[in-house]
Amino acid sequence: MENITRRDLIKTGTLAGVVGALAGCAGTSTGASKLPSESDYPISPDPEGTKAKWASEEVARSWTRISNEGGPTLGVADASKIIQVDGLAFKDLNGNGKLDFWEDWRQDPEARAAALAQEMDLADIPGLMVVDGTMSGFNSGTVPDEVKTLLDEGVRGANLSVTDEVKGAAAFANATQAYVESRPNGIPMDYSTDPRNSGWGIGVSPYPDNLALAASFTPELATEAYKELSVEYRALGITTLLGPQTDVAVEPRWGRNTAAFGADPALSRDMMKAATSALQSTFNEKGDDQGWGADSVNAMMKHFPGDGAAQAGREAHDATGQFNVYPKSLFRAGLVPFIDGALHLDGKTGSSSAAMTSYSVAWSEDEEYGELVGTAFSKYKVGILRNDYGFDGVICTDWQVLEDEGKCWGVEKLTPAQRVEKALEAGVDQFGGGSMIDSVAQGIDLYRKSSGEDAANEQIRQSARRLLANRFRIGLFENPYVDPQRSADVVMGEKTTEQAYDMQEKTVVMIKNDGAIKKADGTSKPRVYVPLVFTPGVMGFVGQSFSSADLPVDEEILSEYFDLVTDTVGDPTGEPGEDGKATLQYSDIVRATPEELAGCDYALVFTRTTQNTTFWSITGGFNMFTQEFVPLSMQYRPYVADGPNVPQVSTAGRLLDDGTRENQSYYGKQALVDNGTDLDMIQWAQRNMPEGKPVIVAINAKGKSPIAGQVVGEFEPDSNAILYGFNIDNRAFLDIATGKVEPSALLPIQLPASMDAVEGQAEDAPRDMECYEDAAGNVYDFGFGLNWSGQIKDERTEKYCVDPLTEPESPKVS
Repeated sequence: MENITRRDLIKTGTLAGVVGALAGCAGTSTGASKLPSESDYPISPDPEGTKAKWASEEVARSWTRISNEGGPTLGVADASKIIQVDGLAFKDLNGNGKLDFWEDWRQDPEARAAALAQEMDLADIPGLMVVDGTMSGFNSGTVPDEVKTLLDEGVRGANLSVTDEVKGAAAFANATQAYVESRPNGIPMDYSTDPRNSGWGIGVSPYPDNLALAASFTPELATEAYKELSVEYRALGITTLLGPQTDVAVEPRWGRNTAAFGADPALSRDMMKAATSALQSTFNEKGDDQGWGADSVNAMMKHFPGDGAAQAGREAHDATGQFNVYPKSLFRAGLVPFIDGALHLDGKTGSSSAAMTSYSVAWSEDEEYGELVGTAFSKYKVGILRNDYGFDGVICTDWQVLEDEGKCWGVEKLTPAQRVEKALEAGVDQFGGGSMIDSVAQGIDLYRKSSGEDAANEQIRQSARRLLANRFRIGLFENPYVDPQRSADVVMGEKTTEQAYDMQEKTVVMIKNDGAIKKADGTSKPRVYVPLVFTPGVMGFVGQSFSSADLPVDEEILSEYFDLVTDTVGDPTGEPGEDGKATLQYSDIVRATPEELAGCDYALVFTRTTQNTTFWSITGGFNMFTQEFVPLSMQYRPYVADGPNVPQVSTAGRLLDDGTRENQSYYGKQALVDNGTDLDMIQWAQRNMPEGKPVIVAINAKGKSPIAGQVVGEFEPDSNAILYGFNIDNRAFLDIATGKVEPSALLPIQLPASMDAVEGQAEDAPRDMECYEDAAGNVYDFGFGLNWSGQIKDERTEKYCVDPLTEPESPKVS
């Protein structure tokens, strides 16, 4: 290794002959006999001429990589910030020309965070407590003026939205990291993202969504997926995942169930443990867990204390869906995967590093679950995490709870600063989705007046400590930069895609098979009818789409499997669009003729679970034009909620100006469903296929705000086989439908017998719904699935198909 002094580095900028990336974890041993004690700091740099134990190289002309012998890799935009102590390279982030305790990567990350938190000016901490929600969509290596303004105000956390502009997003992340490196203390950006494999219109990664992983009933598959996802996130410059989503999918109509780990608390617990351990740990080439490191991503479990018990399935992003209800008093069942799972990891990182609070109000007439406010403002609910179970990680609010036009349920009459004060009283550390630094600072001042200046200041510094610790543990202070070319290779690589599809195949559940699907015999390609799928144009919270009729899988891929027969599309005849041209409607699809179908071996019909009309809400349940509550449906055909299980007075409702509670009942109202024509497509194939030729239905909980379950009784009797997927790529069905891969997955949810059964279950009760039974006597319950031999019964079903847990098993700490 070359002898390189600090002066040499300053003169040359970079040096060739880098020693590859060494250990990436803070606190790595370098052979020193004894670490300095905190009282020994600050430490002066080595005398000039001291032998260096590090080397450097320039990366993408934007930053310099420093490789320490036996220590972490550093990254700097300004090479003059490198100082040498004991022959090793460190970053002089506060610019005092010496090595401070918190700058020394040999020291414990927790201690470093505590030291910097005490050293920080209190006026700089409000910016650290904000996660900006506007710093997305930039795809260049420059920092726009509006972003510089935010960074100058102290913002050090933001969402990084990445689709296919991988290199551009990575370049933007690097540019902002270089900018904040030059600011006081050089505190790096903590970039976060919603899950990129998410089920409700956000994700682009091909790795299976959480509910799909749960269908494997194999936590090891979650480990495999999240190990890859963490590498993907770090390659993009993302260091915090707003997830994994930890809510138990107890209410079947809730539109966010595809991002949860299923309807059972124990299965959710084990999948959450596996996913979070893999996400937060760095693994060596042998696959051994190394704990925190260069590939680690902070997990922000959400939405504490569990958001799945949504009244009538409505989503708490919307004021009309703000209530969680507990008709069977099973509030604590939702805590199981948080407490027993995320706080008790099997991996070396021990516990989830952060938690996001739910928007929802936990309803109880006598306020058994605390004040009727969103979790961010609830001492009771935040206290469960912080006080009852000793959580010392970051507690962040969900997005936009401070804004007047945001999601400040129960505290609408407070000012933004008063909301900050109330959240601090509850124990919150961070505020998501806005850049209201002034409101945060004002709220802190209010809190000082109400709680006492010394106590308030100490609490604010403790919040800073937690936020800084999440950066120190993963080596972000040492190297926040990424190589844009590696980003593209990791995220868009062919190996990644193929590996992800292999995982997806392990999540497909076969719920019916009367012999239509059997092990492939290696004969020539079958002739198969695959109908075009109609998608109506809709506009809603998660974007606008235009009506279309498409093959469910790329034609080139389908042709690799089949001699393909499909439909054509005639001239559009629907209502004119904004351009004045007629729009496409379902009747414009010209289905294959009987002559074309005559030679088909079978039909493979791809369909989606019910898509309820959302308008501008997340998951629907409210008609914005008539201002009426409507039912969320799990069936394609029109559903009117007038059965015996439909309550005529809702459990919870908003407080009205006259002091009464709003009745949110939808009794007698009809559901609004966008994709009812999916059933028309299935039934057309069932009626028109030649006699004796089977119809295989592949149903996927995919699309904008999909409901995970379905009333399959509408099409099951006339189907020969049914495959079920959870926000997977339709390509994943093909190897199973053609018998090349034997199905092995199990239902992680229940499929209802009818909408009456849906109405009869309790929102808070795991697995309490009457399930559908087919003519063969198979009940489509949690844990049901078929392989080529029949119903699967193995160690997975033995473990999880038992009475569900109703509260955490971990003891309280107080």
